[in-house]
Amino acid sequence: MGGYSSKQEGGKNIDGPIEYWKPDIKVVQATIQFAINTERLQASNQEASVEADFIEREQLQIPSPTI
Repeated sequence: MGGYSSKQEGGKNIDGPIEYWKPDIKVVQATIQFAINTERLQASNQEASVEADFIEREQLQIPSPTI
């Protein structure tokens, strides 16, 4: 979605030469807005996920991985 494709038709890339390709900013903005609206993209999403993982591991008495 919105990325450069290496697909070819008739021996030519369907998106034209990569040097001239650029993403459709409106599509990129709409995708980001959709992710925010559906709560699939949040600034604190990763923190919440790490905390939820820690709590679940603690409840199941599973040792947390060491880094």
